[in-house]
Amino acid sequence: MPQKYSGRITGPLKSLARQATHDSAALATERPQALQGNNRNYQRFVVLSHQRSGSSLVINTLATHPHVIGFGELFNLGRIAFNWEGFDNNSARLLAVRNSRPIAFLEDYVFSAYRDDIRAVGFKLFPDQLDNPALRYVWKWLAQNQDVKIIYLTRRNLLATYASLLVAEKDGKFWNSRYVRANANHHCDRS
Repeated sequence: MPQKYSGRITGPLKSLARQATHDSAALATERPQALQGNNRNYQRFVVLSHQRSGSSLVINTLATHPHVIGFGELFNLGRIAFNWEGFDNNSARLLAVRNSRPIAFLEDYVFSAYRDDIRAVGFKLFPDQLDNPALRYVWKWLAQNQDVKIIYLTRRNLLATYASLLVAEKDGKFWNSRYVRANANHHCDRS
């Protein structure tokens, strides 16, 4: 490539790389102050399942442990469902980062450094949530990161799964609110 053209191409790329680095560093500081720290030595996990397979029960049960952070559906279409106190489920900025740079969102925000007592951090994921071409990189990221544990849930009775989904859609209730209220304290600051 002639020298006079390389600056026009590499200049914008370098600028984008600097912007991405700055944005990535800024991402971690946007997390709740009570959870920030220097600890990166925790188990990362993903609860992988289809709807109505018990993923909410599993993630909420794990999250009741004082040393575990269990997020909801981070790749939900149109919003991020952290479902954890202090994390903004409606942040347009985080949604834009998640949609445009899902790996940076995972590495620099979700699986960033936490306080020393945190031993595990994870989230729920439904395979159809990654149908968006920009989000398909998450599959490759999961395959490359062998240290991320996958909790795979399946429900043997597909008819029961389908019936449960129809009832949930009709009633608008996708989880047991009594269970969520009984365990609401697990989202509080434990420092």
